[in-house]
This record gives sequence, C-alpha cells and structure tokens, in this order.
Amino acid sequence: METNERSETCGGRSGSMITVALLMLAVATILISPMLFRLGTGYKVTESVERMQTERYTGDAGIEFGLWNVAHNPLLRETLVGAIGTPVPPVMPGSVNGLAPTVEVVCVSAFAAGSQSPDQTPTADPEATEEATEEPGDPDETPTPTPEPPPTTLQYAVWANSTSADQTLRLTGARALIVGDVHSNNEIEIAGAASKVQGKMEAVNDITISGAWFVLDPGPMETCQVADYPVSWDIADFAADANGQPQGAYAVAASGQGAYYVHTEEWNISAEDEVIPAGLHYCTNKVHISGANVTMANGGVTIVSTDEIQISGAGLDVSPYILGLSLFSSKTSTGDVVKISGAGNVGGTIFAPNGGIEMAGHGTFIEGAFIGDRVRITGSDQTIQLAEGIPLETGTPGGQGADYSGGSEFAIPDVPLHLLSGIISGEPTFDWGLWADSTARKGLELSGSGHTVMAAVHSNGDLKLNGSGHTIIGTTESVNAPQLAGTSHQILGPAVITDARSCPILWNLSDYAPGGSVAALAASEGMYHSYEGDWHISGSDEVIEPGLHYCSGKVTLSGARLVGEYVTIVTPDEINISGAGGTFSPYIQGLTFFANKTTKKVAFSMSGAGNTGGTVYAPNGGISLTGAGDTINGSFIGKEIKIAGSNMTIKGVLVYLERGGGPIPTSTPTPHPSPTPEPTATPDPLVPDLAAGDAIYDIRSRIGGTTVNVRVKRYADETLEVRSWHVD
Repeated sequence: METNERSETCGGRSGSMITVALLMLAVATILISPMLFRLGTGYKVTESVERMQTERYTGDAGIEFGLWNVAHNPLLRETLVGAIGTPVPPVMPGSVNGLAPTVEVVCVSAFAAGSQSPDQTPTADPEATEEATEEPGDPDETPTPTPEPPPTTLQYAVWANSTSADQTLRLTGARALIVGDVHSNNEIEIAGAASKVQGKMEAVNDITISGAWFVLDPGPMETCQVADYPVSWDIADFAADANGQPQGAYAVAASGQGAYYVHTEEWNISAEDEVIPAGLHYCTNKVHISGANVTMANGGVTIVSTDEIQISGAGLDVSPYILGLSLFSSKTSTGDVVKISGAGNVGGTIFAPNGGIEMAGHGTFIEGAFIGDRVRITGSDQTIQLAEGIPLETGTPGGQGADYSGGSEFAIPDVPLHLLSGIISGEPTFDWGLWADSTARKGLELSGSGHTVMAAVHSNGDLKLNGSGHTIIGTTESVNAPQLAGTSHQILGPAVITDARSCPILWNLSDYAPGGSVAALAASEGMYHSYEGDWHISGSDEVIEPGLHYCSGKVTLSGARLVGEYVTIVTPDEINISGAGGTFSPYIQGLTFFANKTTKKVAFSMSGAGNTGGTVYAPNGGISLTGAGDTINGSFIGKEIKIAGSNMTIKGVLVYLERGGGPIPTSTPTPHPSPTPEPTATPDPLVPDLAAGDAIYDIRSRIGGTTVNVRVKRYADETLEVRSWHVD
C-alpha cells in the first residue's frame, strides 16, 4: 500500500512540473518576441543611419570634386561663365563608397578681369600712387596708403547683442529676406528654407544652417569678436519725472519744441488710418498699434517705452523724430519686448537692449533695423530691409525726423525688389515680376484680400486693386493711374505713370515646334519631347523629365509637389497648373512655361503655392493666379493678369536672358537650351575676360535622399572662398 501511495505522489509531482514548464515557456514566448522585434528594429535603424552617413560622405565627396573643377579646370570655367545660370555636370571619375553622386556646377555671377565684383574692396595701384605722391628728389619714398574711411551710417539690418542667451539670433520661417548685414555676439541659427541675406553675416560662435537653399550674397560668412551695440540710447534721456514733466535731455529738448508726450496708461492705437502726433512719445506702460495704415504728422515720431511694444496692424508708415531711432523698449526680459507682425515702414532703428525682438506673421515687410539683445524672425516670407542713412552718431534731439532721408516715403530703390533678393550679375535680366501687355484690356488686377506682390510690376493699361489689404512692394508702372477700390491698399515703392511699350522680351512659338531652330538644338542633345493632343500629368510627387516639352494641345499639371528641374513647356494652347508645392526651373534660358493660345480669357492658370523658377509667357491670353495663403515665385508676362483669392504672395524671380552685354532687343532673341553649349572655334571675346575675373558658383551633389549645396567664390587670384555649405 505504501508503494502505491508513493507512486501516486510521484505522478502528481510530474504533472505539476509539466504545467510549470508550459507556463514558463509561454511567459518566455511573450517576453522574447518583443525583444527580438526590438533587436530587429534596432538593426534596421542602425542600417538606415549607416546608409544616411554613407550618402552624406559621398555627397561631400561630390562637392569636393566640384570644388576641384572650379579651382583647376579652366575649360569648365569658360563653359560655365559662357552660359551663366546653366548647370553643367562634371562626370565623377569613379564611385565613392560604392556610390556615384550626381554633381552639377553652375556659374551664377561673373565679372570681367580687372573689374571689381560688388563685394570686392578696391585696392590702390602702388605704381599709380607712387607716381602721384612721389616728391622730387626722393624717388625711393614709399607712399602711405590712404585707409578706407569708417562708415558713418548703420550697416547692420539685424544685431543680436547677447553673449550667452539661447537662440540669440534665429530665423525659423521659410523664405526670409534680410537686406543688410547681420551680427550676433553669440550664435546664429537659420532653420527656414530658402532664406536669404543680402549682405555679410558674422557671429562670435556657431552659425548653423539647417534650412534648405540658404543664400548669402555677397557675404562673407565669418566669425568675429564680441562687439558693443553699433548704436545705443539711454532710457533716462527720454524720461519724465513723477509729475510727467520732462527730465532727460531728449525729453527737455522735445518739450521745448512742444513735441513731448507722456503716456502712463496702456497706449492702444487701434483705429484705421490714425495719425500719430509728431514728436517724442514716452510711455511707462505697454504700447499696442493694431490699426491699419497708421501714419504720423509732419516731423517724425519716436516711441520709447519702459514696457513692451507690439505692432500688429499693416501699413505703419513713420520716420524717426529722434535721429535714427523709431522704437525703443527698455524692458528687461528673457522674452520678447518688441513684437512686430504687420508690414510697414519704421524708417529707423528698433532698439531693445534688454530683451528680445520678434518679427512674426506672414509676408511682413519692415524697413528699418533690428538692434536687440536677441532677435527672432518667425513666420514665413518675412523681409527686413535696412533703412538708408541711420547715423552711427545719435546726435542731438529736436525734430530731426523732418529732414531725415527716409522721410515719410517708403525708401525702395528704383530697381525691382526681387533683384535685391537674388544674385546681381553682369548678365541681362528681365526686371519685372508682372507684365500686363495689352493696351485694350484691363491690364493688371488684384481682387480678394491681403495679397502681397514683391516684385516690380508694369501694365500697358489699367492697374486695379479691388477688395482689401493688397500690397505691392517695388516699382509700379501703368499707363493709366492706379485704381484703388476697397480699403487698406498700399503701393510701397515708386508709382510711375508711363507710356505703353512693347515687352522687352519676345519668344516665337515656331522656334519650339517640331522642326524649329530651338527644337532642333534641343533634339541634338537628346532633350526634346513632343506630344500630340492634350498632355496631362496628375498625382503627387511626379517628376517631369528635363528638357524642352512641346505639346500640340492643352497641358494640365495637377497634384502636389510636382518637380520639373530644367524643364520648359511650350504649347499653342493653354496651360493649367493646380496643387501645392510645385517646383520648376527652366531648360530654355529664362523661360519655364509658354502658352500661346489666343483668347480673351485665360491662357495660363496656376492655383496653390509653387515656384516656376523662370518666366510664364502668355503673349496672346490672360494669366490667372489664385489661392489662399500661398506663395508663388516667378515672373509673369500676359495680355492681362488677374490675382484672386486671399493672402497670396507673389515673388518675382531673377530671370537671366540672352548674354550679350547690351539691352535686350525688342525683336526676337535667339534663346537656347541651358545645358552645356557646343564649343566654337572662336569663343565669345567676353568669355575669357569673365573666366579670368571673379565669379560665384553653386555646386550641387545628390545621392539617394541627400543633397549637398555649396556656394563658392573664385577670385581672379585663384583663391576660393566658400560662402555657404548646407545639406538637405
């Protein structure tokens, strides 16, 4: 009996052990499966990172190859300067890390030997100087060169003074433009895509560029030493005592002219078209200007506050009463003490020595200078243009605004604004963002609300601004006087009444049709594509093959993020583009889209944001641009042009035309494809001179999902200066 009991006990234990083992196996399965998944995911991440690193190294190697060619390949340089704006692909001699990058080099600007590029400092000719200064009887005397006189006016559009604050100077919005020099006593961060600085850029510490297609011209980009504010004021000079009586030097002088105002309560200017009394306004509370089209009485306005200053209304137009100073907040804060989100002209310095300055909003344009402890430029399509003539010496108070060079007028030079934001070279360019050619029709019309045109415009007929809140920044020409219906419109630039004239550029359809001269040249390079009937491309992220595309019917391009690099599309019919984010660049120099349909309606239409990269040409029909809050980059020539919708921004692009050194003829030019031109036995005599002088080149190296972009200047003495280097 005992034996049987022991047997039963043993069997029971065995069953329990099996159960426990099964439970442990189940638990192990539950635990091990995610561990194995995590290990597999980690391996994939590691593999992805390694691939990205390999692509980066390979892309950099392609850039180095391009730099070597710019430095040591005179034949390539002659080819590049002979076709400025035309990419040429030097062929890599082998692969790198088993990969072969695609490398392109393009000359964006060239200057004849012996001439000076815009950023080149003149140097004295020692022989000429010696000849002019040599005293009789002392032939060995070495003349002392005359030093360059220091500037007397402010050269910096943006100055961030802090040596330790995080994000001392930061540009985060897309397509920011700064016209003037930029300085930071700490760091500079540029994160927005397609931003540009028209001047030099200097920082004590790192300059970080993570946004794609940043442009610095003429530069340079360099490190510098910590420096004091280039201009400075003391809040005590503007203050009043406890009874509101003037106490500081500026306050007393302004009071003597009957132009001193003290605001102890929060000062709000919210009414449209309000006029601020001329003089010095001293505020011990917050200042908020939200009304549209706020202006000043004759004599200038300076606003000084011990608290915050906020401007959100569009169309502010003032010039400084205190020489060089428009807005001054002395508030000490780790945040922003001056905030601007409305377009306008402050005409002088915005000064925040103890706090930050923020430029926010969309499509804001400010003429002045931002001088603060920290500066942030957020939003998109922001423009800061340094006001001319801001003195480095603050001078004495007393109504200087009346004689200030900025005055109450918007100080934009008589060249189109989009040329200031691009690369200026010796090549002939099409200088207009919008050109309405018809004398018998409406010409140029903006309807809807809130559009901004950042380009020079011309109309052989009417110029109409309907709706509300439209702004044109740049030279404006029209045969008939501008008609401003609705409210809050602005023309910020010279408005000229002119005679009708022919468009300075003309393309002929027959040159691009099968058998035409340009078609034959493109075909000889394997870059001609012909389509019978209508041509329709739809879907997102489609890529159009480079070259000249001729279609006998309608062309319809729809879908988001279309890409057409080095593409020209020509049709005797109409072209319609829809979908946001399309990006194009021209194959035929200066020409991206040519719609030749003869119609009283629209021959070319574009809705949504995009970049044509060159000219849209509709010589016998209208052009329609529509959207809401979109930005379109391009130059447009049509019988008439209509911009509808709301809050659109139209930015002109720099369009290079035929090189020849003289004016563009009104007769038909001879356009040619942008790829490498055929060599000739007798080169253009301009080419050797240009190749021997200073020149600026862009180099692009692409491999997989990585694109490396570099801008370099090659000087006549064969030295190279890298202007920018960034990775997309």
